[in-house]
Amino acid sequence: MTQVQGLHLGKVGLGEGILPVQAAFSALMMMMAVYVALKPKPQRLPTRRQETRLVKRRSGGAKNWGAEAGACWSANYGKYKYMGLRPNPLADPEPPRFLTLQEARSLQTPEHTEDEATKLEALATRLAEFTEQEIRTDPSVMLRFLRARKGDVNAAEKYFRKAMTYHKEWDIEGVFTRWNLEAYEQVMAPWWLSGGFLGHSKKGEAVAYERIGCCNWPKLIERVPWEVIIKLDIVHLRRSHAALEEDALRRGMPVGRAVLVEDCAGFGWDQCQVKAARCIAKLIDARDMVLPFTISKVLVVNAPSSFTTAWGMFKGLLDPVTVAKFSVASPGASSLALLREHLDDDMIPGYLGGSCTVDSDPNCRQVLSPGGEAPQEAIDRLLDLIDQEQHGALDGPPSSSSGLGLHNTFPPEEDRLDEEEDESDVTWFACLSPRKTDAAPSSHKPTKGSSRTCCIAR
Repeated sequence: MTQVQGLHLGKVGLGEGILPVQAAFSALMMMMAVYVALKPKPQRLPTRRQETRLVKRRSGGAKNWGAEAGACWSANYGKYKYMGLRPNPLADPEPPRFLTLQEARSLQTPEHTEDEATKLEALATRLAEFTEQEIRTDPSVMLRFLRARKGDVNAAEKYFRKAMTYHKEWDIEGVFTRWNLEAYEQVMAPWWLSGGFLGHSKKGEAVAYERIGCCNWPKLIERVPWEVIIKLDIVHLRRSHAALEEDALRRGMPVGRAVLVEDCAGFGWDQCQVKAARCIAKLIDARDMVLPFTISKVLVVNAPSSFTTAWGMFKGLLDPVTVAKFSVASPGASSLALLREHLDDDMIPGYLGGSCTVDSDPNCRQVLSPGGEAPQEAIDRLLDLIDQEQHGALDGPPSSSSGLGLHNTFPPEEDRLDEEEDESDVTWFACLSPRKTDAAPSSHKPTKGSSRTCCIAR
């Protein structure tokens, strides 16, 4: 049995200048929407049958139309998405937990300059009140906020205070003790957020996979209330942060930034909607309040012609530093070649052309959530749990102090969360915003072990 490690992600941090990286993907969606609107003869959308075949061919049948939710839950799809950094991800079903301030002091501080060390001390002094409240103000966290504001201590302090206001509003510190995790983590695990942690790059960076293409973001935001989407994402980000820190402690290394593999298989013109791009922008704003400055490189694979066309047309509007963080490849050999530039074959899942499997499953669905449109049964169960919780029908503490408006499907237009220009993150585990500045089970049956070089076995 060999090791499989990796990262999930959530987002992608980098970039600076006119349009930072965190904005790039959602901005690209917006550009694609405009391109579609201006095209004299837009491409005819594929039929549902054609689209289903396309997604099955490109992403191992991840679309999941008509699939029974119970079958996906029973197959443990997505259950171990935050455990892919462990030597044996399937051995322990307990997901990583977020470190306390005291525990976090044992983390190594990422490499930084003398100037940054001086600024970290100044920032720690200004934020001493949060330290007294046992809120995470350790160097590993503070350095993210400082770098997201390009070393500006005043801006970093303002950013951190705004983030802590957001944390209090959503009771983020109580995610794993007061929230209903059956609703906000377990029910949608096979479908949203898609992907998961799996392996490290050739440079030792954690790697996250996201299957955004087959998730159909425009449809998701129509089916699930916006506040529920935000809470699903908050849980995801906290688990992702915990997974990165757990891995860093185990390997005796600082918590570094990650590589995000964004699988666009299944993404088509029908998803190029201004409303969807605006909602993704809002989601990225929210992510910047929870886990800033996390991703170093984005590998966009299986990019459809619509994406590559838009990228070629509009990347000139982005800052060159941001553009350098993105690599885009069309389906097939080009995508595999791009992955092999950064990852060894035994760290690339079988469904993308590598040799890594999980219990002989080349789609690695227990560790990499397959995504796809969630069956209505799963959506109904999610909303049912929330409704029961709001009416006191569930035992245990409330999920948060923030009430949910279950008919509030889309985010409000006003009120961008962060006004400062930063070089924070974009996309993961689904996501991508212009900003002012930071599955269906197959016949596969798990088997014990595998002859593959990098097979995760029970």
